[in-house]
Amino acid sequence: MTVVGNPLFNLEVPQPDGNVLGVPVAAGEVLFVMGANGTGKSSLIQRFFAAHAHSAVRISAHRQTWLSSSALAFTAQQKRDQESHMRQVEQQPASRWRDDIGGSRPSMAIFNLIEAENAASRDIAAALRGGDQDRALALAQDPSPVERINDLLQYANLPVTISIASADEIQAVRQGQPPYGMAEMSDGERNAVLVAADILTARPASLLLIDEPERHLHRSIITPLLSALFSMRLDCSFVIATHEVGLPIDFPESKSLLLRGSTFSPGGPHGGQAVAWDVDLLKGGHSLDERLQRDVLGARRGILFVEGKAGQSLDQPLYSLLFPAVSVIPKGGQGQVIHSVKGLRGASDIAWVEAFGIVDRDNRSDDDVAALREQGIYALPWHSVESIYYHPDLQARIAGRRAELLGDDPEAALRAAREGALARVRGQVDRIAHMRASEVARGQAQQSIPAVLDSDQVLVLPSINVPGLRAEERSNLEAALDAEDLRTIVERYPIRQTGALDAIARSLGFKSCAEYEQAVRKLLADDEASLQWVRSLLEPLASDLASSTMRPMTSLT
Repeated sequence: MTVVGNPLFNLEVPQPDGNVLGVPVAAGEVLFVMGANGTGKSSLIQRFFAAHAHSAVRISAHRQTWLSSSALAFTAQQKRDQESHMRQVEQQPASRWRDDIGGSRPSMAIFNLIEAENAASRDIAAALRGGDQDRALALAQDPSPVERINDLLQYANLPVTISIASADEIQAVRQGQPPYGMAEMSDGERNAVLVAADILTARPASLLLIDEPERHLHRSIITPLLSALFSMRLDCSFVIATHEVGLPIDFPESKSLLLRGSTFSPGGPHGGQAVAWDVDLLKGGHSLDERLQRDVLGARRGILFVEGKAGQSLDQPLYSLLFPAVSVIPKGGQGQVIHSVKGLRGASDIAWVEAFGIVDRDNRSDDDVAALREQGIYALPWHSVESIYYHPDLQARIAGRRAELLGDDPEAALRAAREGALARVRGQVDRIAHMRASEVARGQAQQSIPAVLDSDQVLVLPSINVPGLRAEERSNLEAALDAEDLRTIVERYPIRQTGALDAIARSLGFKSCAEYEQAVRKLLADDEASLQWVRSLLEPLASDLASSTMRPMTSLT
């Protein structure tokens, strides 16, 4: 394994295939460790500490931060003994999940802060006693550790300051209120002081390992706090384990180690020891915009972009069931879906991500559909995702399931659903035909615009006969109604606002469309045959996604 340059620390990550990923983190650099619960973040942090115990500082920001006293809890000798004991304990694999020294951490931070403050005062006094007034003045102008922390607190939007009172006790003052002990500070304020104290008092050229700093601190606080601390300790290397996807985005030059999972030695996660990690490395200074970076940091290696908004999209929950091996991310309109897929596929520094997209067909020609597929974007063969939810064959599966549970007559329910939907559509033929014709016209206009225009080119759009399109769509819709062809109507026409879908849902025994759509997803979650049938409707996307998720990743070393 070759590491370019002369990093301060080379962090080694064993991988399941036997290779070792070397991640250089030089002085002043930041590495974020990201991953879902159970992927091995704490184990990896513990491994980094054990490998560099002589110069590492482990700051477990999510562990105990409360204090029994605001003053020194032990003598200098007791502090040295406790520090040696803590370092030995933290090298043990069990320290990733069991914190036998949690109560000592905040007390140690307080001791180091008070000692650093006293040392600064002693240096100034020594210079004065030695007659070196210039040195004393220079030392006095350099902010003390407590002054630095107060600057940090102000910068991080925390309206509190600290000071060291008599008897070496840390006191706090909040907006002109009477002073109170550090033990009485809020969790967020106290945690910010403890994290800052640990970082500011660390020895030069330390490896600072910070575990979940966001646990007690809001994003609006932790970002400016860390930013200021990074700039104050340019001699140190930082590793931040976090669940906060947005945190690395605030530091665009940082690296991010994305954990997918970990392998343990015999004995299980608690009885054994993590020995390998499935990881990807996103290097700093990449070309991704913030939105795409957020998608990558929070996603699996395979990403499927879909239409709709988060929390409102019918697409996301459906496709998440159909394709559980990829991350399904709603991006709004189809333009955003296409842009996102192209953006990730064009980013060479994240080649381990494979992006796909699915959009409505919108009257695209077969050639256009094929061209989109070459770019990883797939067009639904129907009007919208509702065409899947309300597909007559899926209605039949839902009706059959209710019949098994409640003894309903499935044929009668399906007949009522068809008749109710057709009745709603018959009353709105002109409006539906006009909406469909407008969609077709927009699609034809968009497809006629070249991807690249010459600077002196005069753009001439073809003539689009909207009245003719409307007459054609009306004729086709009336023919489908005469034939009672609900399948064609559901697949081709925008009927969401007609009441037809509501009629289907209620005829099948549901109170609303949302309740019916939830039943469809429950069916797919419970019934593998129905799941596979819906997947078959989405070929070739289903096969291409399966091939992608089974494809081995290239080595990052």
